[in-house]
Amino acid sequence: MRRSFVCAVALTPCLAAAEVLDKELPLSALVGASLLLGLMIFWGVLRSRPVLAAVAALVAALLFAVQLVELFDPDVGPVLCAEGGMAYLVASWGIPLVVLVALGLGFILRRRRVKVAP
Repeated sequence: MRRSFVCAVALTPCLAAAEVLDKELPLSALVGASLLLGLMIFWGVLRSRPVLAAVAALVAALLFAVQLVELFDPDVGPVLCAEGGMAYLVASWGIPLVVLVALGLGFILRRRRVKVAP
């Protein structure tokens, strides 16, 4: 019985579904990275740590550039959009949006804090 099962498994052709999205960053990693980088930028601007904010903004820009290269590739881009759906596309474009919102919020709150302080 055992031998016949092993032979059946060995002789059965294995089907592999080659997907594109499994080789890219998952949606949770994109959202998590953009939120973490946005928080670092917000904190760096709010606490007057320009080096931290600049490094986090540079990393966010590189992450966004890598995503854009993949999304605008004529061979890979349409497949990524088809497999990932609208959520993956929105998350990819949301990276710079989160960074810009964090940057703006940090500057606004810092300005308020400086005005209020005696």
